[in-house]
Parts: sequence; C-alpha cells; structure tokens
Amino acid sequence: MRKKISLILFFAVTFSQAGVQAQDNSGKTWTLQECIEYGVKHNLQVQGAKLQVEVNRISVKQAKLRQLPSLNASFGNTMSWGRSLDQTTYEYKDQRLYTNNTGLNSSVNLVNGFQIRNRIKQAEYEAEASHFGLKKTENDIRLKIATAYLNTLYVQELRSVAVSELESIKKQRDRTKALVDAGAKPKTDLLHMESQVATREVDLVRRQNELNAALLNLKQTMQLPDSEKFSVAVPEITVEGLALEAASADYVYNQALLVLPEVMKSELDVKSANAALANAFVRFLPSLSLNAGIGTRYSDGQDSYIDGVRRVKNEFGAEPIGLLNNDKTQVVYSMPRVVESDQPIVVDGYSMGKQYKDNLGYSVSLSLSFPIFNGYSIRSAYQRSKIEKQQQELQRKQVDNQLRQEIEKVYNDAQASLKVYQSAQKQVESLEETFKAQEKRYNLGAVSFVDYQVAQTDFVVAQSQLIQAKYDYIFKTKVLDFYLGKPLSF
Repeated sequence: MRKKISLILFFAVTFSQAGVQAQDNSGKTWTLQECIEYGVKHNLQVQGAKLQVEVNRISVKQAKLRQLPSLNASFGNTMSWGRSLDQTTYEYKDQRLYTNNTGLNSSVNLVNGFQIRNRIKQAEYEAEASHFGLKKTENDIRLKIATAYLNTLYVQELRSVAVSELESIKKQRDRTKALVDAGAKPKTDLLHMESQVATREVDLVRRQNELNAALLNLKQTMQLPDSEKFSVAVPEITVEGLALEAASADYVYNQALLVLPEVMKSELDVKSANAALANAFVRFLPSLSLNAGIGTRYSDGQDSYIDGVRRVKNEFGAEPIGLLNNDKTQVVYSMPRVVESDQPIVVDGYSMGKQYKDNLGYSVSLSLSFPIFNGYSIRSAYQRSKIEKQQQELQRKQVDNQLRQEIEKVYNDAQASLKVYQSAQKQVESLEETFKAQEKRYNLGAVSFVDYQVAQTDFVVAQSQLIQAKYDYIFKTKVLDFYLGKPLSF
C-alpha cells in the first residue's frame, strides 16, 4: 500500500511541477475582443473572402465599361516565298515577299435587348453579395473564437477548483496526521488521505493539460503560433447579470433577419439569378451593332510608285502610206507631226511610310443579327437560368429555415441551461454544507473515511457541474445577443 501511494505521489508531483511551469508561461493576457480582432485579421478564409470582394468589384467595373465602344489595334507581318499574292497590288509574284497590315477597329452595340444593363445589375448584386459573404465569414470566425475563449475560461475555472481542492485535502491530511500521531485515528486513515492528496494532484495535472489544450485550440482558431506566450483575461461576469433579453425565439428570429449577413447575401443571390434570367431571355432578341475601321498595308514587292503625271510631246516623222498610181517608184509619205500625251511619273524606292499613306482605307458597317438556330444553346441557357433562379429561391428559404431552427434551439437551450445552473447552484450549496459537516464529524471520529470521501467527491462533482452549466448559459446568451446584432463581448 505504501509503495503504491509513493508511486502515485512521485508521478503527481512530477506532473504538477510541469503543470505549474506551463501555467507560469502565461505571457500577454488577451481579452476576448483582442482575440477576435487578431483572429479575423489573420484568418485565411477571411483573406480569401476579401479577394473575392475585390474580384467582384472589378467585374462591376468591367460590366459598366462594356457600354462604351470597343477599340482594337492590329499589326500583322507575313514573310512568304515562291508564288504568292501581294495584298497591296493583288498580283501574284514569284519571289520572296514581306508584307504587313496595320489597322484600327471600333464597335459599339446599339440595340442588344438590354444585355449590358442586365449584366451590370447581375455584377452589382454579386459584388454586394460577396461583401455580405465576407461579413458572414468574419462572423463565423468570431463565434469560433468566442467558443474557444469561453471553453478556455471554463477549463481554467475547473483548474482553479482543482487547486482549491488540493489545498483543502492537504490541510485535511495535516490534521489527520496530527490525530494519527496523537493516537486518535488509525494510521490507515493517513494512508487514505495521502492517496487522496495524490489523486487531487493528478486531477490538477489533468486540468492543467486540459487548459493547455484549450489554449492551443484558441491559438489555432486565431491563427496564432503555439510558441506565442498566451493567457486569457477573466472578465467580471455573473449568470445573474445575464438575463434573457429576448421575449421569445420569434423575436430573435425577426431581428436576425434584419442584421445577419447570410440573410442579406441570400436575398442578393436571388436578385442576381433574376438578372441572369433576364439576360438569358434577351438573347432570343435581335441585336444591332455599328462597326468602323481604318487600315493600311505595306509590301516590299513594290519598288516604285506613280507620283503624278507630266505632259510629254512625241514627234512622229514622215512615214510611207502608199504608192502613187501603183508605181513603186512613186512612194507617198505622211506629213510630219507632234503628239502631246500625259505620262505617269514613276519614282523608285516605294517607302513604307509612302505605302501606308497611299494604301490607307476606311470602313463603316451596320450589323443586324437575328438568332434563328444556335444548336439549342440559347434556349438551354435560358432553361438553366430558370432552374438556377429556383435553386437560389430554395436556398433563400433554406437559410431562413436553418436560422429559425438554430435560434429556437439556442433559445430553448439557454432557458434549460439557466434552470440547470439554478439547480446546480442549490446542489452545490447543499453539498458544501454536507461536506463541511462530514469533515467536522470525521475529525471527531464520528464517521469513517469512506463517508468523508463520498461527501467530498459529491461536492467536487457538483462544483464541476455548476461551472459547466454557468458557461453553457453564458455562451447561449451571447449567441442570442449575436443573432440580435450585438457584438461579442463581456
């Protein structure tokens, strides 16, 4: 028996020293608000949601700029060998040929069934929905951090109870030792008391490990490294000061519909689906667009060009035109003459700049398009949009139903937790008196150690249940306040 107790004491002391060292490594004391601010700032999901907000903002800007005419520049180069078509002269040439084409083109939609307007609305709804999606992600992180924070306070209070119980049992052990030394109690009572001290030390180590695990969970939820020294601030909070402000679950639900971002997001998703459906419908309608362009080209196959004309005089001398009386010796000649004509001025070295200028061309076109048959693509897109709209409407109802169920559960749980706390409080008060009475009787030798141990165990269990009921009620009331749009704080 003594060897067993010595072994328990050895491990208990070793673990308790490690637990005390871990407790001393507290570092900075963080409040709930500081934990939430740090966690929201460094959470990767929140950062991803912020990027999505930025993407949707760019989409809105792009949708609005589609109302303006488009303008595109082009520049193409071609090198060919053998027989090929010179695009500048439209002649086939059997030589190495280098050509390039340069142009500007612009297009604007005149009539397109309000497609651009619908796209702008859809993009704006999606951008606003992503903003509320960001708020929802932030709220989820806030609730996770608050849950982890309250759990840490809960475990920390359990550890404090374990410390008090250890100190109490040590004092009782010292009194028992004095009674044993005086011969008033058998030595087995002292051995039992030493065993209880060892058990309480092991309980303390267990509570310390639970506290370390709770702190680690809180750090990880906040995206804080475990190497960071950390402790939580214990707020001045009592159950008596946390009355349920909501008259009913319906009241909380109706208020939540006005403030929760997931509700706003679901409404905007429905509006976005309506805009997408309208946009899919107008694709059945004809569209009218205006196009304009300017272009020019160059070819190194042109080595000269005509630079105007000049007046040229051509002199023609006398030429034989026949015979007189068919006498070969009498040849008749024409009169000498001068003829004037226009002759092009050909200049060698046709430069790229000159060719660009000479080959410059313009175009304007008006295009009217009627959708007749497109492989069922337009109708399929319209039918898909109708289904997606119905899906978003169902999702909207699902968000409402889920919210109502969550609020009803939390509200009922809060009421039940309050009743459990009140009952547990009465139980602790009663068992505390019972334990004190049994402790006095045990010291006087009126009851056995077993009766004393049972009273002590019942009191410790009741204290743990009271602490659990306390923090369960605190958490439920804070969640209800959160649904009412109040910040998470103590």
